[in-house]
Amino acid sequence: MRVIAGIYDIEPCYIYFGEAEDYTIFVCPTTTTYYRDSDGDGYGNPAVTTISCAAPNGFVANNGDCDDGDASIKPGAAEVCDGKDNDCDGQIDEPSAISSPWTAVNVGAEAQGSSWFDCTNGGTFTLNAKGYTTTTIDVQHSVYQTLCGNGDIIARVASISTQGGWAGIQMRESASQGAKKFTLKTQLNTNNRREARTATNGPTNNLQIQRPFTYNWLRITRSGNVFAAYLSVDGVNWGQPVSSTTMTMNSCIQVGLFVESTNNTITTQATFNNVFISGGNQPLAEAPFTHGVPDMEMAHEVSLFPNPSTGELNVDLPSYAGRAVRLEVYSLQGQLLHFAEIQEVQTTERLDLSAYPSGMYLVKVKSEGLPDVSKRLVLSRR
Repeated sequence: MRVIAGIYDIEPCYIYFGEAEDYTIFVCPTTTTYYRDSDGDGYGNPAVTTISCAAPNGFVANNGDCDDGDASIKPGAAEVCDGKDNDCDGQIDEPSAISSPWTAVNVGAEAQGSSWFDCTNGGTFTLNAKGYTTTTIDVQHSVYQTLCGNGDIIARVASISTQGGWAGIQMRESASQGAKKFTLKTQLNTNNRREARTATNGPTNNLQIQRPFTYNWLRITRSGNVFAAYLSVDGVNWGQPVSSTTMTMNSCIQVGLFVESTNNTITTQATFNNVFISGGNQPLAEAPFTHGVPDMEMAHEVSLFPNPSTGELNVDLPSYAGRAVRLEVYSLQGQLLHFAEIQEVQTTERLDLSAYPSGMYLVKVKSEGLPDVSKRLVLSRR
């Protein structure tokens, strides 16, 4: 299109023309609605549109974004326990499939198990399984992490259905039905049981432990070749182990939760919360137990207070004074949620974790030239 300026001059009353300018006009057979993509994640805001032949800068054809101010929130994003609809499916913090660093597996085909994780209310694992375990063959559904070296696992069994089924925690060499194992399980009545299989495909040694159903906090520790089981009513006071066994296992083993049913036709479902695994990456040297202390790494003094905390947390680091330190906070799923880098530690440092929901977390202390130290933290808004 050519545009020529026409100018009318009153005196001496004639029209003359100025410079001509040429413009290119794009003509399209159809137009498309495009949506503003302010955060650049490839998904647009359905409330901000324009109609055009082609996408203008900053607009896309997809209108699936439910938060155009946050590039991490979009369809297909991983659901994170943060009070937001991360994947734009209309649900906030919905239950999700078991994901890294956790692995879900059936021990024995008869188990026909399933599992999922609900991050609300501090985080809950739900496990289902059929079948039953004998002294030589295990049938269960397991959710585990791989742990290398000394460490421990703590979990609270919140519920079991149907009656007669078992739920518990374990350390085992593999998902093979006859693998070496050390387990602690409960029926949420007075029946608790420690099971130890010290030889692959060998018989299981069972120990019945009578405690009230309120002892639904379970803990297993590994120190070298010594495995110990504990029961508690509150997850804080553990006392002496209810059983300990010396046995050889691989350095790297499966540590986690499991559920077992009573037969092949009945499904037993169990829920676990306050699940915490600590330790790992340590030499398997024989060492005495530190009874009642859930944190296994004692080489460098670290303490958290108050613990439980409402959000304001003090990290006491007396043996790190003057050093550069990185403090990291992880969810139970192993996701890094928060970190702080301190150039020179002044003995006690503070973290504000008031933005995170109630539940159990892992606080890790890192300093160059020193092994990492992990501590368990409970956030409670009550």
